Amino acid sequence: MNSLWQSQRTHRWLAHGLLVSVVGYLYLSTLSPGAYWLDTSEFVAGAHTLGIVHPPGHPLYAFLAKGWALLIPIGHIAFRMALLSAVLGIGC
Repeated sequence: MNSLWQSQRTHRWLAHGLLVSVVGYLYLSTLSPGAYWLDTSEFVAGAHTLGIVHPPGHPLYAFLAKGWALLIPIGHIAFRMALLSAVLGIGC
């Protein structure tokens, strides 16, 4: 019985890994290279300056994005914010 449970657990982990890989590939391959339309530019500016975007303001995202932008020095700031959103979306 124990080996059957371990086998099912392994299959679940492999399926989860495959799903995360496929979703991650699709998400990252369609990533916007710069600022986009509507709210994305506002969120990029708000995170970069630690300012307040339209209500409710999304302070957690602004702080996470500011830290992410400082730690990941590749591409434009808008690309880094899109990359953060992709990583957070893949993780969920």
